[in-house]
Amino acid sequence: IGLKAVSVSAGTMHSFALKEDGTVVAWGANWFSQCDVLNEVFATENVQIHRTPPLLEIQAGSIAISGATVISGMDSKRISFDLVNRSGGLATGLTARIELEGDTRGITIPSVLDLPSLAVGNSAHCELPMSTDRTTVDGLVRIRIEVVEPNGFSPKPFTLELPTKAYRAPRIEVVDFSSTTIPWQPLTPISLDVLVQNTGKGDAKEVEVQLVLPASIACISENQTVQIGDLPKGEMMAIKYDLLIARSFEQSEVVPLIELSEAYGDYGSQWMQKFPFINESDDSVIRFSADQDDAAEEEVKKASFSTNTAGGGRVTFRETNANHTVKTVAVVAKEGSNCAGDQVNGDELAAFTENQLLGTYNIVDRKFIDQTLGEIKFTMSGMTKEDQILEAGCMQAAEGYVFVEYGCFEGSETVNIKMIHCESGENMWISQGIGTSAAETVSAIVEGLTN
Repeated sequence: IGLKAVSVSAGTMHSFALKEDGTVVAWGANWFSQCDVLNEVFATENVQIHRTPPLLEIQAGSIAISGATVISGMDSKRISFDLVNRSGGLATGLTARIELEGDTRGITIPSVLDLPSLAVGNSAHCELPMSTDRTTVDGLVRIRIEVVEPNGFSPKPFTLELPTKAYRAPRIEVVDFSSTTIPWQPLTPISLDVLVQNTGKGDAKEVEVQLVLPASIACISENQTVQIGDLPKGEMMAIKYDLLIARSFEQSEVVPLIELSEAYGDYGSQWMQKFPFINESDDSVIRFSADQDDAAEEEVKKASFSTNTAGGGRVTFRETNANHTVKTVAVVAKEGSNCAGDQVNGDELAAFTENQLLGTYNIVDRKFIDQTLGEIKFTMSGMTKEDQILEAGCMQAAEGYVFVEYGCFEGSETVNIKMIHCESGENMWISQGIGTSAAETVSAIVEGLTN
């Protein structure tokens, strides 16, 4: 049964069969070497051929699936089992038939697979390839596998029930950046650092970062294209670009663009940022002072022991009802105007105030403040400096902000200093020195806080 002969020669004690592939088999008595098959045997009569059927079974414990037992999107696996012919006759024409049920989207597996012939006592290791794509969904799939013997002597089929998991997509994006200088200026080396991270739910492959710059801007670090390669979920990489802007650049802002891509081309992103640009195009003017002889004729200003700069000045200091505990402050200089109408940035006043308040408060380092204020100024343009800082929230370690500025009141120079609780925005205390020195104003503040 199942021999698939095209011609047979049947004897009383032995027989021959010519198969489709042109080969000949013989069986029966071989007392006189009757079954030593010759090169060419031709039959003249067709008969029904009988043989002993095989006894097939799938070996216990041999059923396995490669890798994890969950079927994830964009994965490949192999289902394997061992098929054994325990007794009977030769097993030929074997196939495996596979049926899927349940959440089968995105799963590819052959529906029929040819298996090798099995002699009695032999076994075969069978493997069924399976792959998934990005359309796989969360759910459950049942895979029914049946080994078919053409004459019906098939082993018992088995079913695998496996969970399925949708493809976990990556997401490649720039999550942070920093610049050594703001605003950007021509012919001034600029370091732009960006932090690239995979913020998605799955791993990314073949990640590429491409920096696109406007004309007249050079990337002197020569790394406009960076091949990161694999970037697992949550992993990040910092990239530093060294830039130089030509004096011919005429825009008021520089907008670099970073394009991020990965293997599938669907899970990257774009990042761009506007950096203010100042092109100091005016010619430099070099001024020479008067001759020393002329300078010597100037009237000498008389010195004084008094620290009062204008005479008759006064200092006011008032605390509010705000009930907050502030131990650490950041002293921030604000631009003001003196009575001559000139702009005064207040940096020296801030440095002096820091020194005088040290001991009354813990003071945040000035370099850290300058760096933070640069970022705040850039990200919150259009607001006053004080509003920008308070809107941004508390600076690292600081619980309050001390704002200092010079001003003018009724023709007298003023020193204006106040402390604001950074979390609530409430005034803690405020002081103003009219016609006084910075030393007198800050001294009054320290005295008022001590009392």
